[in-house]
Amino acid sequence: MKKSQKKIKKQNNLEIENNAIFDKILSKRLLADYSVQDEVKILLLFTDKYVATLSDNYSFSSDIEFSKGYLNKKISLKQLHQRERLALNNLDKLDEFDKNIQELTLLFLNANFLDGVEQNQDIGSFLFLLSNIQDGLCEKFYNFLKTI
Repeated sequence: MKKSQKKIKKQNNLEIENNAIFDKILSKRLLADYSVQDEVKILLLFTDKYVATLSDNYSFSSDIEFSKGYLNKKISLKQLHQRERLALNNLDKLDEFDKNIQELTLLFLNANFLDGVEQNQDIGSFLFLLSNIQDGLCEKFYNFLKTI
């Protein structure tokens, strides 16, 4: 099997696993009783605690702090956009692992995401980005949700 075929097969397997976890989250209604804002805060908490810490790159934690600041109305939309542009500009300078983490933190620098405008895609997008970072993170997220 060629390398590209193996990569496609791995992506398909990850997609199946992500869909299974997504379905478990929905069927067990783990986020059903939360507002969109609270759901975003839960995703942010998980990212801060379990994802940003996977790298020595401090900018990921800073991205999360900007997101929290925006949600708490301490950071303006303009400041959030500036941080988002900075993160986008740095994306090409990162190795593959850090780039995948940065793509996740970029989700939290998106005002539409934070404001709940794109709420139907939140969990699916989040799981997809988690699966790109490290095997097992989606399952870890599911287990995290069961504890809150």
